Formats: sequence, structure tokens, C-alpha cells
Amino acid sequence: MTGDDDIRAMLPNPPPPAPRAREAAMAEALARFDDGPAPARKPPPAAAPWWKNLQRPQAGLLAAAALVVAVSLPFALRAPAPLAPDAGEQIHPGATAGAPSAASDVDAAPTGTPPGTL
Repeated sequence: MTGDDDIRAMLPNPPPPAPRAREAAMAEALARFDDGPAPARKPPPAAAPWWKNLQRPQAGLLAAAALVVAVSLPFALRAPAPLAPDAGEQIHPGATAGAPSAASDVDAAPTGTPPGTL
């Protein structure tokens, strides 16, 4: 397998062994095997405060999306005022700018539905 030797030659040299850590791990494994006292474990790390979570890119993306929604939602919920008549309506030149109250001001195009029904 000359290909493996070529790859191994390109890798850096491994670090020297740590005999104390190796001996401690072997002693712990033998103690567990012999049903000895359980070694004391380190307590789990405490949860990070909330301001540390804001440094993540996902939190920034969520904050930006919430800001866009908070700014654009009032504009989206406002109903625009009708500025032009519907496609089927015709306005006479003498009509006033106010709301049409008489049928003579606005003539609706025939739609094929009987009057009084929606």
C-alpha cells in the first residue's frame, strides 16, 4: 500500500503521548470495571446569559425580521382609499367629488345579476 505511505508522509508528526492522562484514564476505567466508587464528575457548565445568545447570526436574523414586520404591519393593515372608480363604473363629467348618493351620478355597467343581490 504505497498510497497510504504517501498520505502519511504529508501529515504532520503526532504529538508526544501524555503518560499521566493515559494512566489516569486507565485507572478510572479499571475502577469502573471493578465496581469501585464512581469518580466525581464535573458539573455541567452553566447556561449562557441571554445577551451571549444575541451574538449568534440566527438571533440577528430573527431580530431583523421582527423589526421589518413591526414597521411594515401597520402599513399593510391600512385599507387604501379608493382613488379611481371600478372598471365597470362610469362617472359623468358633472358629478361631484363626494360619495355618489344618487343613481344619476354613477351608472353601473350591467353585470348580469339582478339588482338587490350581491
